[in-house]
Amino acid sequence: MKKIKLALIGAGGHAVSCIDVIEKTNKYKIVGLVDNKSKSSFSIGNKTYKVINEKDFLRRPETKNILIAIGSHRFLKKRSSLFKKYTKLCFKFPIVISPLAYVSKFSTINEGTIVMHEAIINANTKIGSNCILNSKSLIEHDCNVGNNTHIATSAIVNGHTKIHDDCFIGSNSTLLPSSTIKKGSLIKANQLIKK
Repeated sequence: MKKIKLALIGAGGHAVSCIDVIEKTNKYKIVGLVDNKSKSSFSIGNKTYKVINEKDFLRRPETKNILIAIGSHRFLKKRSSLFKKYTKLCFKFPIVISPLAYVSKFSTINEGTIVMHEAIINANTKIGSNCILNSKSLIEHDCNVGNNTHIATSAIVNGHTKIHDDCFIGSNSTLLPSSTIKKGSLIKANQLIKK
């Protein structure tokens, strides 16, 4: 099967985890990481990927398929603006799912979202666009996760919870059933959210 060409936007720490998931799927060929840093290459293990200046990439893109690989809670607004920018430029955002994750066939995931190793998405759950469901996160049944939201490592989102757009749910935090998280919320690590 011919691999789909894919470029990553961002060449920082989160890109390492994204690359690991992408390579594990065996569906994509990473053509490079788009970043305005001065470095010309990016290494993970014994594999090296080229770093492409954004202006050069936009002038002659090798692919129209991209994934935003910026993950820190400090960059949620930047993730959102990049998604809007590249959408207007007619780029496509594949859904990337680790083969080590579980995604119910009764759930839905929108474009540009990455589901990382050992994440679980249960039935009747809706995941928005441009989201990160990080390693070992659990999204239970009947949840709704808004666009541009990052569910961090080992966070637990219990059933019937609604998370609005542009939220960050910190590592090891727990959202009890039927919680509602307002747009733009930052939930710190290890927090217990009751409502």
